[in-house]
Amino acid sequence: MIAISATRAKLHFAINNLQFAIGSSIDCKLQSRNCKSKNECAVGALLVLLASLAGILGCEPRPSTSPRKNQPVTSVRGGGDLAQALESLRKIEISGGGSSSPRQMFLIGGMRAESWQLSEPSARTLFYLNQWLNRGQGIALGEWKADKLLEGLPRSLQNTPGLSTLDRLEFMERGPEPGDPQPADLTYLQQALWFHDIASRVRREPPPAELAAWLKEVETGVGLPESEKIAAAERLFDWTIRNVQLDPLPPPARGPEATPGESVVPAVPALLGELGPGYAHTPYELLVQGRGDAHERGRFFIQLCRQAGIDAVMLARIDEQVSTAPQPWLPAILVGKQLYLFDSELGLPVPGPGGKGIATLAEAVADSAVLKQLDLPGGAAYPQTPEKLKNVVALIDAEPEALAHRMLLLQKELPSKQHLILSVNASGLRSRLLQDCPQVKSVRLWHVPLEAILYQYGRPLALRKNRELFEEFSRGDIMYYMPGPPLLLGRSSHLQGQFENLEQLPGARKLYLDSRLSDERRDLLYSSEQFRHAMGFTQPLPADEQQKKALLETLVGRMQRVKEHATYWLGLTYYESGKYETAIEWLEGRVLKAPLPSPWMASARYNVARSYEALGQLDRAIALLEADDSPQQHGNKLRAAWLKNR
Repeated sequence: MIAISATRAKLHFAINNLQFAIGSSIDCKLQSRNCKSKNECAVGALLVLLASLAGILGCEPRPSTSPRKNQPVTSVRGGGDLAQALESLRKIEISGGGSSSPRQMFLIGGMRAESWQLSEPSARTLFYLNQWLNRGQGIALGEWKADKLLEGLPRSLQNTPGLSTLDRLEFMERGPEPGDPQPADLTYLQQALWFHDIASRVRREPPPAELAAWLKEVETGVGLPESEKIAAAERLFDWTIRNVQLDPLPPPARGPEATPGESVVPAVPALLGELGPGYAHTPYELLVQGRGDAHERGRFFIQLCRQAGIDAVMLARIDEQVSTAPQPWLPAILVGKQLYLFDSELGLPVPGPGGKGIATLAEAVADSAVLKQLDLPGGAAYPQTPEKLKNVVALIDAEPEALAHRMLLLQKELPSKQHLILSVNASGLRSRLLQDCPQVKSVRLWHVPLEAILYQYGRPLALRKNRELFEEFSRGDIMYYMPGPPLLLGRSSHLQGQFENLEQLPGARKLYLDSRLSDERRDLLYSSEQFRHAMGFTQPLPADEQQKKALLETLVGRMQRVKEHATYWLGLTYYESGKYETAIEWLEGRVLKAPLPSPWMASARYNVARSYEALGQLDRAIALLEADDSPQQHGNKLRAAWLKNR
């Protein structure tokens, strides 16, 4: 891991205060009697505070770069510029919550695009990447063409930001202007780095004992590399289920429909801010926020597999009596000539025939008993059957950046210790799937990755128009888009696997603990002006007692939510370290038994059950799983039934 600058420790406290100052100022403005509307006042507060934020955090304009011209290869692989770029990339989270976060705040606040500035580490990363390209350090350009599968995209998605610059040899970062055609290269690189960090440490964990004999058979029959890939994928899937809490799958959104003779392509629902399956969060946001629906969980698993060198796709089915659009089912890994099935809604790999190993698509289609194993005893039946899988489609997850020439060049030149997988050969994967997996009838690009990008623009616009949505956002999710307080700095360290302090830099656990203000200290917001100032809230309180009370309650509530996140994530770090008793202490003692219900109740209950399972206390694990009423309850109750038969 590249060492992080000591700037992090210096900014730690100041950034935390700034986050509360921004959020508090929004709330204060919302209480003003002179406002024309609550949203207008919030926008005004954001304009002032975000402008000052750029100076506080040392932001600077994007470096001037020009598209790379063909130049001869001049030096060794990578060179110093690439090393500098990777080092700066590691520092982006320290100086402002990542490149994606301030862009979202610009959109929510309706700020002018001319005000857009990047943090210093972001600007440095772009500068060194483009300098590396312009110098031609070790780069063999070769011939490049855009992937043929792009031609199958509907017209409504062809203008997704990033698609028009696939051949451009310049690294860029999308600005806040809706419709900006530039890609979000920094955000894409950051999420790839996080997925790489997770995959690198998780894939080394031993597979569960119940899979050991079956994996040995795979090794004997197919080969050791194939067996190792399946074992790694199972570990990555398990990490996904434990770390990404399942949200209910929203119904498909319906946007405006084209009328006969109309030449304008209707906007997709995502661009209008309408929520639909699979695109409420980008992979970057899934990493930071740790929750998503079943399709988003599938995307998360696919991204982890990619960094582990394992091809994975989302399988879907087409029922032409209902719709010609593919209905996503579950993610699968392509190993050898088989697709192995993992159900991201149940939170379980699909068991093979007789409950042995992990089922392949071929086995699930040929033998009805395979999927019947997923029927809940005495309860709901699994919704898929071999009869419903006659028209299976493989959907390839590829953001625009993953199809860009510059990312392919960068991937080839990265050093082995930081060898991120940045490029997707969609057509090559399509050929393999159609040749090796006859159950797959067609292969196409998945629309969800593009819809998630469009929703980044649609949701903020919807928030600005809808007062109720904006107030809900301000009470909770706003913390994810503010400059990194200890909570989000802790999350960044958590994803990198840095749990303990490193030299003089605080690790995830220290940062999480710093985010957990005691009830007594938190309540000082009501009575102590000095404490409010220390927390960054320097605005005068409203004279009206009701307005003052409402504002202070909002601040206290937001700090309580920060504490809830920190407590839950702290427990997860102990599970990942194999300290199951300590994980139970935090997740059961401080989340499940907390006086106020936590937003992490479902995932905390599941991880406590898994901790008891790891300790051999199966009765306690079974009791927790059987009592579950979360969106994952079908899979959890199945797991309980399987544990009874061990």
